[in-house]
Amino acid sequence: MQQNLHTVSRSINSQAAQIRNSLSEIEKSLNKIASNEDIKNKKEKNKKN
Repeated sequence: MQQNLHTVSRSINSQAAQIRNSLSEIEKSLNKIASNEDIKNKKEKNKKN
């Protein structure tokens, strides 16, 4: 029983690490998108001036 709990715990920790890594990658992508939008908005603003 103890061994099973240990295995389950390790599996959950592994999945949590994968989720954290995925979220980190998503965050990087969103930051790039936000940065690109900022650049695009500045260009649009400069065209109007």
